[in-house]
Amino acid sequence: MRKKIAVFATGYAANILTQFMQGLKKGFEPYPVDTHLFLAFPTYLDTPGYAKGELNIFNLPDLRKYDGAVLFANTIDQPGVAAGIVKRCNEVGIPVVSHGKMLEGAHNIVSDNRMGMRDLTQHLIDKHKVRDICVLSGTKDSYDAVARLEAVKEIVKDNDLDLPEENIFYTDWNSKNAGNYVEGLVRQNRLPDAIICANDDIAITVCITLKELGMEVPRDVIVTGFDHIPVSETFYPSLATVDQKFEEHGIYAAQMIYDLSEGKEREEKVMLKCDFVTGESCGCSEDEHTSELRRNFCVDSYVKHNRDTSLNGYTLKLERCILASGTYPQMKQNVKELLTASHDFEGNTFHFFMDPKPFMSISENQTDLKTVGYSSEMDVVFSVHDNVPDDITTFRTEELLPEKDIAENHMYVFAPLHDNEYSTGYLIFCDCYESMWNRVIHTYQSRIDVAIEKFRQNLYLKYLNKRVVEFSRIDPLTHVKNRAAYESRSEEIAARMHTDPDYRFAVAMFDVNNLKKVNDELGHDAGDEYLLNATHYICSFFKHSPVYRIGGDEFVAILEDEDFENRGELIIAFRSKLDMIWETEKRPVKRVSIASGVRSYDPNVHGSFEDVCKESDVEMYENKKAVKAKYNLGSAR
Repeated sequence: MRKKIAVFATGYAANILTQFMQGLKKGFEPYPVDTHLFLAFPTYLDTPGYAKGELNIFNLPDLRKYDGAVLFANTIDQPGVAAGIVKRCNEVGIPVVSHGKMLEGAHNIVSDNRMGMRDLTQHLIDKHKVRDICVLSGTKDSYDAVARLEAVKEIVKDNDLDLPEENIFYTDWNSKNAGNYVEGLVRQNRLPDAIICANDDIAITVCITLKELGMEVPRDVIVTGFDHIPVSETFYPSLATVDQKFEEHGIYAAQMIYDLSEGKEREEKVMLKCDFVTGESCGCSEDEHTSELRRNFCVDSYVKHNRDTSLNGYTLKLERCILASGTYPQMKQNVKELLTASHDFEGNTFHFFMDPKPFMSISENQTDLKTVGYSSEMDVVFSVHDNVPDDITTFRTEELLPEKDIAENHMYVFAPLHDNEYSTGYLIFCDCYESMWNRVIHTYQSRIDVAIEKFRQNLYLKYLNKRVVEFSRIDPLTHVKNRAAYESRSEEIAARMHTDPDYRFAVAMFDVNNLKKVNDELGHDAGDEYLLNATHYICSFFKHSPVYRIGGDEFVAILEDEDFENRGELIIAFRSKLDMIWETEKRPVKRVSIASGVRSYDPNVHGSFEDVCKESDVEMYENKKAVKAKYNLGSAR
């Protein structure tokens, strides 16, 4: 029976993660196993809300449906996140392996960071006569950073040297921070013999910064890294670094989690060897292998440039496609058509799921339908398997991806879509090792993310503009439509009269009697209440029709559909109700009198909308005379 293993990682260390995932692939080759990689891209520069939105992808899977889980934990630095995943695995009873960080409740695989860094530091002291060392560490609470720093301290002490606190700088894994620190060392004329960096990215930034300041590595200062990422060999100078052998670790992790899923016993902690690798940056000479890699790099860089240019153009086209849409359904259709035409970057198996709720909740309360986790059902924007489109429009989120009967093992990468902390959907890529390595997934995901966020903002601005227009056409006292709205509607009706020979409507005119008397005798507050009561009666009878206040005491209702069909009965019932009110109501502001008239549009009689209104107005004044005569109107009391 095919097993499913969940893997959790962040993608900012794409090179080493890809090596690890390729190792998992090799380790699982003897067994029927699919790997689901839940990949987030938070950074230390993100706002808490944005980071939370990225990390939501870790909450997507129902771990009860998995046979085990693997954490590439040395990239998950957010407090409590990795431990929380282990806790979830323990609660549902599946085994979990943590790589790169010791976590309680998990089986742990860690690199022998100390031994690798000890070998590197001892090499600098013995071979290159280094005495003054500066360490650019990661974060103060990172397992890897702490182990590497402690190893340097141990070797320095063993060799009767000193490592003062001012020579230790915590970069927070941010290369820019490292560059700024090195600039300060140069300005203060405090360059040491060697700068030992917590990883290769930091070391490369340090080398570039020194070159820009007129310094040369290793002539003026030795620089070393850690991780042995591919570019560390082709960079000039090639880096002295430590190879953690992530692919071998992945193979080991695959065998361990598979054994655990079969109920076999495995050791709770394994420490795997790291190898120190010399390089030009420490003063060791270039070898033929490095020269060959650099020659190949020249070709690869051209290919990468072309690919990146194409990717930027393609994702820009996708972004414009999203932003050009006026509605959520239109956006889905536009994206589907674009991806149907070409999905080379996405691959032959790719899924694009979106939560419709955040787009249905465009209102003054922006959070009413947003969700921090994932809704139970997703809209399928695009779904293709082995280059064959899936004929599905909605999808239950708990299923994660459309299941197919496949004999081969596959790796599926789940990447989040979100608006800050609120989830808007997710993407699924398949067997995309090269795309992970080259950060294509991150570029694609982040571009789509930004486009969708802008699209939601555009929808909200359209909603606000619509509300502004609506408010500008509402009478502030009675809250029915005002004269500006009536004139706009009149133009629409006039145009339809000329284009639709079957169009029928009626105009009902109303004039509130005695309003001036009520104002004069009881005051304007009483007059306002009197007018509101009159409005209530008009709207309650002609409730399927728009009602407009076109003057101080004048109202119009445009009768269509149901109200048009029942216009005769409605006007009789309306006048009967007002007769009863006049005869029974004792309170002046409730004793409302309204004159009314109704005329229907007849294309054989009426040449314009105004003709219908004039006839309705004539009937209304006839009714007004009759009401005044019948009740001897003239006093508000």
